[in-house]
Amino acid sequence: VAVHAVASRGKQTRGRRAGVPLDTRAMASPKGQQQLREIADSLTLQPWGMDAHEHCHRLSEELLHKLAISFPRPRTARRTSYISEDTWRLRHTRVTLQRSARRRRLFMGFSPLRLALRAWRRGCSMLRTWLWFIPKVLRYILLTKQDQVQLRSLMEQLRAALRHDRDVFVQAIAQEAQTMSQGAVYQRLRPLLRFGGNRRKHHVAPAVRFKDGSLAEDATERLNAWIEHFSEMERGPRISPQDLLDHCRQFQQAQLCDFPEIGTGDIITRTGIEASFRGTAPGKSPGLDCIPGELLHFAPGPLARALMPLVLKMCTRLQEPVQWKGGQLFTAFKGKGDQTRCDSHRGLLVSSVLGKAVRAQFRKKLMNSFDAVSSPLQLGGKPGVSCLVGSHAVRLFQQFCRQDKCSYAIIFLDLKEAFYRVLRPAVVGRDLDTGLIQKIMRESGVPEEAIAELINALASRTVMQQAGTSKWLQAALGEMFSATWFQLSGQKDVVETSTGSRPGDSLADATFNLLFAHMLAALTLRL
Repeated sequence: VAVHAVASRGKQTRGRRAGVPLDTRAMASPKGQQQLREIADSLTLQPWGMDAHEHCHRLSEELLHKLAISFPRPRTARRTSYISEDTWRLRHTRVTLQRSARRRRLFMGFSPLRLALRAWRRGCSMLRTWLWFIPKVLRYILLTKQDQVQLRSLMEQLRAALRHDRDVFVQAIAQEAQTMSQGAVYQRLRPLLRFGGNRRKHHVAPAVRFKDGSLAEDATERLNAWIEHFSEMERGPRISPQDLLDHCRQFQQAQLCDFPEIGTGDIITRTGIEASFRGTAPGKSPGLDCIPGELLHFAPGPLARALMPLVLKMCTRLQEPVQWKGGQLFTAFKGKGDQTRCDSHRGLLVSSVLGKAVRAQFRKKLMNSFDAVSSPLQLGGKPGVSCLVGSHAVRLFQQFCRQDKCSYAIIFLDLKEAFYRVLRPAVVGRDLDTGLIQKIMRESGVPEEAIAELINALASRTVMQQAGTSKWLQAALGEMFSATWFQLSGQKDVVETSTGSRPGDSLADATFNLLFAHMLAALTLRL
């Protein structure tokens, strides 16, 4: 007896983080919100003598364990929230009919093999087996015809039900739109905008070239090419997570030797943390700790109370957990250039939602210094100011020049990889690494005399000092920009970064805008 078997590999996913699957839709229900508040209220109080890193680790592990018990993700999760129960039942009936028809086609498609195995197992002739098989095939053909007729009718009902659900959903949003902001309206419409476009697609891993132009031959080389590209942009070596933790602890211990005076207005308050939690948008991708944004949004008060001891350690000891200093880096094609080249892609940092919410309070304090030194038309990063204001200002300037019959010129500058070019010593005033600064400036084409002038300027006063920022906030932000890291999917070690304002972080635009305000002020004086 000869047996021929064909095997196929299961579906593979690319770039997915391993984590605990949680039902975030159930968290948004009234019952789920109450459960989230109970979970936050039941968190264990960690001892004050424990350092911030271990404190954050235990808190995240306890949260994740309780969330996994209370909100396990169902096997068949809904992809669209506005569809009614009756429509989902119609869809379930359609899927059941399609699966039944698929099983029948498989039975008839493998009929010769089935007949031979049946005859061999039962020890009967092929003729007798055929007499058993033909009535079953005829019955399956008749059932398939009936299912096809039922599927046609069901598809018409399903389309009508979907149109009705969409109309009801849009009408409900239209009634609430007058009392909602544009961002809130867009968030409510996102399920409708994504409809039909979020099916999982299985892509072939694209080819990646190294810096010298050679192609990566396997997955390991592709990963190394990406790590080499982004580590060069942020000037960071590859180290083990334990070495990163050791570096972070050493820097934090050194900070304690010269601890700045802290005022009552410097401490991050619980009401501020609660406001940051409440402003966290649900539905965002979680960081490596897998804590969802729904927990922060729907249980801000109890969670802020449970997290406040860790925040106080950050304020009084200048100890930010190393888990909040980085995250997982994803690549996104810029839309132009050679897709095989790493510089045609940008990096998207996905960090902990807890860390981003806490850092938002430090950003708020930093923005007070930015408002004091920024020019009236420096609009980037200011809350409530749209980029359209700058466009209107330019058009008004053009109209004024035309009316007075004056010549005018408008210069548009697009800074390439601007956030990655930020020199952290220029902002936070940490120890100057003149060799690193000279290397970065020479690669950017800056003249030697300008490099020497820059180093002398950095050695005198930092941007934050000139903006009147308190010494405590300078030290706190300096600590936050130490031991920063990123990790790509599939990477075992991490990359410790030393330059840039960490795109994707809460402080990224604030530090860049503060530095650019200083540059604009110096340029204005020279003009």
